[in-house]
Amino acid sequence: MSAHDRLVDAWLAVIGRDGWRGATLAAAAAEAGVSEAECVSGAGDAFDAVAALADRVARAAVSAAAGAGGKVRDRLFDGFMAGFDALQPHRAAVEALVKSRDPGVHALLAARAGPALRRLAVAAGIDATGPAGAARLAALAGLAARALHAWRRDDSGDMAGTMAALDRLLAEAEEVAEGGIGALIRRLIPAFPAGRDRGTGPAPDPAAE
Repeated sequence: MSAHDRLVDAWLAVIGRDGWRGATLAAAAAEAGVSEAECVSGAGDAFDAVAALADRVARAAVSAAAGAGGKVRDRLFDGFMAGFDALQPHRAAVEALVKSRDPGVHALLAARAGPALRRLAVAAGIDATGPAGAARLAALAGLAARALHAWRRDDSGDMAGTMAALDRLLAEAEEVAEGGIGALIRRLIPAFPAGRDRGTGPAPDPAAE
């Protein structure tokens, strides 16, 4: 592990322990066993540590997706799970960031999420260009948000719940992609009974009208 990564991990440990607003340079330096000057010069402040974590997760996801074989769905699965593997040691920090309600944190993460998802899409073999590409990226962002929610709720040591949820989400996305707009409508709109409801009485006789 590089000196920079070690300092970033120290910041993340303090954020997870003391909360976003309680994390201080002094605490991060003490966690890393260095002076405050060394800490801030080597890894910056708490915002820099959060940015570094986001970039670390993105690199892991893109690398795994690019190196995986199989269909797009398989590559996305490997990519997302590699990202969650990178997040797993920092669960407490992630929860602290979610609960912080700091617009600066959320803006930082949002700014990095778009490029990261685009790179993941390209690595998985998805065309991200043009209006159709923008729609695909928007759908991928929604899938990522739901997968992250599943990961946050997964207290298993092996992330079995996360894998199951991600597999289900990718299956749904694949069905929509293959079925086009019809499949999407069936996902969004409940099916109505094909025939007349038997509880409303007999159907009218066309000859009597």
